[in-house]
Amino acid sequence: MEKNNGKEKRARELFVKEVQEKKAKKGWEYNRNLLETSLDSLITIGSDGIITDVNSATEKATGLPREKIIGTCFSEHFTDPEKARVGYKQAFDIGKVVDYELYLKHINGSSIPVSYNASVYKDNEGQIIGMLAVVRDISAIKKYEDEFIDFENNLESIVQQKTAEELVIANRELAFQNDEKEKRAAELLIANRELAFQNDEKEKRAAELVIANRELAFQNDEKEKRAEELVIANTELVFQNDEKERRAEELDIANKELFIEREKTEDLNKQLESRVTERTAQLEFVNKELASQNQEISYIGYHDFLTGLYNRAYFEEGKNRLDTPRQLPISIIMGDINGLKLINDGFGHSKGDELLIEIAKILKSCCREEDIVSRIGGDEFGILLPKTDSQSAQQICNRIYDTCKGYAVDGGSIYPSIALGYATKNIETETMDGIFMVAEESMSRHKLLESKSVHNSIISSIKAIMFEKSQETEEHAERMVELSRSIGLAMSLTEDQLNELELLSTLHDIGKMGMDAKILSKSGELTEEECSEMRKHPEVGFRIAQATSELRPIAEYILCHHERWDGTGYPQGIIGEQIPLLSRIVAIVDSFDAMTNDRAYRSAMTKGEAIEEIKRNSGTQFDPEIARVFVEKVLGQEWEQLNKI
Repeated sequence: MEKNNGKEKRARELFVKEVQEKKAKKGWEYNRNLLETSLDSLITIGSDGIITDVNSATEKATGLPREKIIGTCFSEHFTDPEKARVGYKQAFDIGKVVDYELYLKHINGSSIPVSYNASVYKDNEGQIIGMLAVVRDISAIKKYEDEFIDFENNLESIVQQKTAEELVIANRELAFQNDEKEKRAAELLIANRELAFQNDEKEKRAAELVIANRELAFQNDEKEKRAEELVIANTELVFQNDEKERRAEELDIANKELFIEREKTEDLNKQLESRVTERTAQLEFVNKELASQNQEISYIGYHDFLTGLYNRAYFEEGKNRLDTPRQLPISIIMGDINGLKLINDGFGHSKGDELLIEIAKILKSCCREEDIVSRIGGDEFGILLPKTDSQSAQQICNRIYDTCKGYAVDGGSIYPSIALGYATKNIETETMDGIFMVAEESMSRHKLLESKSVHNSIISSIKAIMFEKSQETEEHAERMVELSRSIGLAMSLTEDQLNELELLSTLHDIGKMGMDAKILSKSGELTEEECSEMRKHPEVGFRIAQATSELRPIAEYILCHHERWDGTGYPQGIIGEQIPLLSRIVAIVDSFDAMTNDRAYRSAMTKGEAIEEIKRNSGTQFDPEIARVFVEKVLGQEWEQLNKI
């Protein structure tokens, strides 16, 4: 018998271990998939600067497979390793680094400009154990900046070219004047006054203009004496006027050309202005996108994904930040949800998530804007209350308790319940860690006092939902209790065994509450897939029972109530007396009650037909001794062995 008990214990241990490994694997796969969806390179780095993990975007950016990146130094993947080392050391010193620009190397010898943001992460004790770097390709931004610089240089070159053309025209006019100077040296003194205002050589000809002015003054005084010279001068002036007219025509042509060029320049300026505006808008859009993504990363780093509350990292940071004399008195409230594991196993994790979200809403609604409400564990919450004495903290706890009483998750029969404890720092010499521990101890005491009533309430809810969803009725449960107790009395079971048998008779199908109602109510034959799903309910019921101390004694009986005497049952396929006694009793009673009452898929048998069916399956499906006790001592019928074919 001890050997059999040892096998059963090992089987249970293997089963529990398998369930835990599946949950751990699913959690890892979820986090791994979440990292792989990022378009940015995500790199985790140890405190020694060695890379511990990367996502597929990092493999694409470097051209290296993950296994060749992990274990290498973070800084060696950049063109400036020293600058990279300064960056991640800065992150480990101050907790984060923002918009740090470097060039990331590719295996083909090329490099791309990148900007990375990084923040450290800590273990459960608040010690820094590594850093998460988000590396983003900024090649597009750098390209836009280079194009803008080239555009400005081209514009400057065009302006310089236009200025040179104007200088060429001016130089030609000066060359003509120099030719005239050699032929008409005497007359040039008179003409210089007119020509000086037409060229750009004003400073070089200043002395000649002074001489010309004096000569003109002298000629006016001696006008009558030098009539012949004046005639010559007038002739020269006429010639110069003709030259002016010719130059005027040339200048008019030049002005028209300049006007055309000016129009072209204005069109070019408009095009340039349009391109600058377009590029500016693009850069603004990219900057806004980067700012939005940085804000999102910052939000994720400090908030709980499910509830939207602050996370453990922000709670620890806030605890240190608020630890100043001007915030005294400061209180800490610790909370732990009652029965979350039982709700997860009994109603599904989605219902457990709904409960967490409702509790989070309640906590936020009962606190002030400046209070820091955080989810610091799976079912644990912490609240930092600056400038709050112990009396006010107690009032907040009472307000939370009162609010929970008026809630029902999704309009159902599950009510949020949380155990709370608090502590207050009144003087500067007290430590925040000490106050935190006192609040946890206070919460633990309340949880211990409330645990029994909370579990009883949840079990009542489970019964109600089980009867509603599994298509089983309270009348079926009552008949099961009556028949199984009669067998127990006939077999001289102890009072404790009878009590466990009564509880098992009521809740043996508790695992069906987690199944699809369409399968449970189907009137026709079940498909192979539906049968496979149906056979899981003993294991689901086992996990639900294990989650609460009140049901734990019958957990194994629930797991085994569909095992068969010949070893062909499920889920473990155990045989004979390896099946717990109470499970064997319930198996017979459940089958008899099912056969003698109408079901969705068939009509009820007569009592006699049901007895014949039990006798026919005695020794194969049912324990033969219990089957005989049931027929003879409970139902009061004579046992007549059928001929086996």
